[in-house]
Amino acid sequence: MSIRNQIFACFALLVVLVLLIPYLHLRSAVSENIMSRTEETGYRQLRLLKDVLEHQAGTISVQGLQNRLKRMGKDLNLRLSYISMQGRVLADSGLALEQIPQMPDHSDRPEIVQALSGDIGKSIRYSDTLHTRFLYLAVQMAEIKGVVPGVLRLAMPYSQIEDLLHAIHLQMLFVAILVLAISGLLGWLLSRRIVLQISGLSQGLKRLGRQKDYELLSPETSKEFRPIVSGVNELIKRVDQDLTIISRQRDELKTVLNSLGEGVMLLDVHKRVRHANKVLEKMSLIPGSPKGRKPLELFRSLQIEAALDRYLVEGLQEPVEFRIEVPTERFFRVRIAPVQSLQTVAVEFIVVLQEITEQKRLEQMRKDFVANVSHELKTPLTSIKGYAEAVLGIETGDKDRVRSFMDIILNNVEKMNNLVQDLLQLARLESPQVKSEPGPVDLFEAVNRAWEICAPLARDKQATLEKDLPETDQKVRFDPDQLVRVLINLIGNALKYGPRGQQISIRAEETETQWVISVENEGPTIPESIQSRLFERFFSAEVEMPESGLPGSGLGLSICKHILENRGGRIWVQSPAPGKREGSVFSFSIPKGEESEGVRSEE
Repeated sequence: MSIRNQIFACFALLVVLVLLIPYLHLRSAVSENIMSRTEETGYRQLRLLKDVLEHQAGTISVQGLQNRLKRMGKDLNLRLSYISMQGRVLADSGLALEQIPQMPDHSDRPEIVQALSGDIGKSIRYSDTLHTRFLYLAVQMAEIKGVVPGVLRLAMPYSQIEDLLHAIHLQMLFVAILVLAISGLLGWLLSRRIVLQISGLSQGLKRLGRQKDYELLSPETSKEFRPIVSGVNELIKRVDQDLTIISRQRDELKTVLNSLGEGVMLLDVHKRVRHANKVLEKMSLIPGSPKGRKPLELFRSLQIEAALDRYLVEGLQEPVEFRIEVPTERFFRVRIAPVQSLQTVAVEFIVVLQEITEQKRLEQMRKDFVANVSHELKTPLTSIKGYAEAVLGIETGDKDRVRSFMDIILNNVEKMNNLVQDLLQLARLESPQVKSEPGPVDLFEAVNRAWEICAPLARDKQATLEKDLPETDQKVRFDPDQLVRVLINLIGNALKYGPRGQQISIRAEETETQWVISVENEGPTIPESIQSRLFERFFSAEVEMPESGLPGSGLGLSICKHILENRGGRIWVQSPAPGKREGSVFSFSIPKGEESEGVRSEE
């Protein structure tokens, strides 16, 4: 409720109380006075009637008594009844004589009981006969000549008294309402004057902190309000300065938080997010604002929930740090610190999340690298050592056996050399300092060179090559040796994992933005579970597909991937081949450069 309404309500309440108390007292006094006067009038009339009936000349019958009561009741506008000592109604001015015998026994009526005891009987009650309320007055009478002794009763309709009281009450109520209205108007004018001055103060306070929209209050006001106006003006200046500083600091803090690489969120005592920076919104597993949500909803991690419960239950004060893994195979370093507010005893929490998925991946890659390189080098080194020791034990004349062992040693040394070369190649591709200059490469020629290099293995596997290349000598902008290296790896894998006598198909398709080259074999279907891992370093398919029978270092497809990604391309696999039940298609794309062109070969 506004202060204006409060002032007006208080003033109105005061006026109502001032008027209501005298009104209620006066109403009660008037009602009692009227009732007293009415009863007194009734007593006088009843005594007068008694005297008239008791001292009349001659005898009277019951019929005569009935007629006389009717005439007197009509003249006095009253109802008159004569009741015997036994409670039987003998005459009644309100009824016909033939109706009187049907009236009930009146010996138990209060006014009759009082009259028979020697007093003047009195009661106010509802008449079942005439269906209205009456004021009953009764007096005992001596024997009337011709009629047995009994009680004379006077009944005055209570509606007459009520009408009189109602008219008086209406007049009193009208006067009270008139006084209340005048008082209300005066109260409204007074409250309006006060509220207008207070409203000026409130408007000034509302403008606190609004940049470019605040002004000092006018000192032209009532003398009582001038100290308040002066204080409010001083407060406006001070608060505006403080809010300007706070606003600037808030913007700076928001900028700092959003520029961090870590996700930051502030939790309340119910473990719900009050504030969060943009980085955390991107980290969250749920789209939209994280405000009002719990960390369990955002990251599906029970570790954060358990750490917060420890703070709330055990009352820890020191920050804690741990690592979590979310269902999307992402890893985070989490740091939680409690924040004790000065204004409340409730504990809030600052939670900082740093994504370490890439770091974990690199750590795992280093572990895998060491393990795989050790494994790949251990086997040929063991073989070399064993056969070298065997050579030392062979007699000088057994040249054929020595040559056989030396061939084995040479093959293992070649395998180690190829592995080292692959590692060096992979290191050069991953190094940002080593860059090769691409140039125009004839696609048809690159395919032929790769097939010639793979020809010995193709002859051994009795495989044939089908080329579906453009009739024109298409030139693409790429490093020639690297393009041939990609083709050699894909053709070599097709030969290695395909059956004897298979046909290998190489296709090239041109789009507006790139070339897509595909190598298809007729080998077994690659399980879908390992297709996404084929391009990882040191992943060797013979672990999952031992029927190939040919070992590999697991670096070929990883090298292809790095070569193509360095040039803006990509590589992927489809298995089984489209439209077939087996076979695989390895495809890679080469973006078209500004200097890529097609030149028809004149042969």
